[in-house]
Amino acid sequence: MLATINSSQTLMKVSIVMPAYNAANTIAESIESVLRQSYQNWELIIVNDCSKDNTVQIINRYIAQHDNIKLIDLEVNQGPCLARNIGIKCATGDYICFLDSDDLWHPSKLELQTSFHHQHPYKISHTNFIFFNGNGIVRRPWKNLIQLGMKKSGKLLDQLYQENVVGILTVMVKRDILLDLGGFDPEIPALEDYDLWIRIAEAGYEYGYIDKKLADYRVVNGSLSNSPSKYKRVFKKFIRKHINKHIGNPKLKGQIWGNYYRYFGTVYFKNKKYKLSILYFKKAISLHKTGFISFTTFLYMLIASFKIKFNKIG
Repeated sequence: MLATINSSQTLMKVSIVMPAYNAANTIAESIESVLRQSYQNWELIIVNDCSKDNTVQIINRYIAQHDNIKLIDLEVNQGPCLARNIGIKCATGDYICFLDSDDLWHPSKLELQTSFHHQHPYKISHTNFIFFNGNGIVRRPWKNLIQLGMKKSGKLLDQLYQENVVGILTVMVKRDILLDLGGFDPEIPALEDYDLWIRIAEAGYEYGYIDKKLADYRVVNGSLSNSPSKYKRVFKKFIRKHINKHIGNPKLKGQIWGNYYRYFGTVYFKNKKYKLSILYFKKAISLHKTGFISFTTFLYMLIASFKIKFNKIG
């Protein structure tokens, strides 16, 4: 059980980096979720990525009332990856957290996580979180099933090659680590956080994990995962970056490519392209060979097969 920080403990400063682009509809709610934190030794660095709406006006209203909210106003759109890197460089806290301008934190998030770091030697930690949209909580039973047998703490390199088990909105990490590793890689948009977690694991750092749902991730339409061909190019670039480090380890290479085929098998399944999804699932199973991931992928493949038969009958 996590203890809260008492008065005898030094309150470490936490820097929260929030990239924002045309976020007028959601950013106030995200900022309010920071203001509601029971832990108050924080600074919020909002990097406005050349918004065209009234995002800046909303931010300025909060800045006028709170000295620990800061605005970095970019003149040219850089994308969330470089915006986060700029925020990291300007941060003054011991630890960095990330919160996008449409996501939310639960009030005890920072308190529980800073207490966790006081009690344990980890330099990076993450927590469980909830998916939501305009209709409320989004249930993702298959994603939960896939991650059920996965490690989320300790040495995670082997695990991360099979699945990204770290939600960026839940991470708390030593600022020095991010600076040493060069922050996020802008050459891998949409996978830059996944890439960074792997590089942190490769550097030998172990992950701490708090199994409490302390954040809410907003699910929006129009992501790269809804454009498979575009996302495939990014994913393959991500794989090429990492796979050369493990030429002599066929198991890890299989896990990396197995993750690719399982992911896009799932994308095609959701898009009701069941025959294509089955081909990808078969390839994923052949690469993973055994284990819980192969089992869950096989279940997906069976359902896709039933869908095809049912559609033929109908």
